[in-house]
Amino acid sequence: GFDTAQLDLGVWFVNGTNGPRDFEKGFQWLRIAANDGNVVAQNKLAHLYINALGTKPDPVEAAKWYVLSRRAGLPDPALEDFYLGIEEEQQKAGIEAANKFRRLR
Repeated sequence: GFDTAQLDLGVWFVNGTNGPRDFEKGFQWLRIAANDGNVVAQNKLAHLYINALGTKPDPVEAAKWYVLSRRAGLPDPALEDFYLGIEEEQQKAGIEAANKFRRLR
């Protein structure tokens, strides 16, 4: 139930720390931590959605998690480039999803 431990597990699985890489397990743990409000996990989850690691590519979900982490004060130039490179409709959908996530918390 500790989001920092969930973040660590997710990163360890993604990076293959002390074992083989497992993107699906890493994605699952990072998603749990991100849903619990961990800003770093939200940032990393956006990268996983962009690169289709442990999940299918989803630019709107990637934008959602990036917007949430950016609003929390975590800048990421690579994610900003991604965000500015997607279609305006996808940007708007990502913002709407981020706003909905915040309302539900």
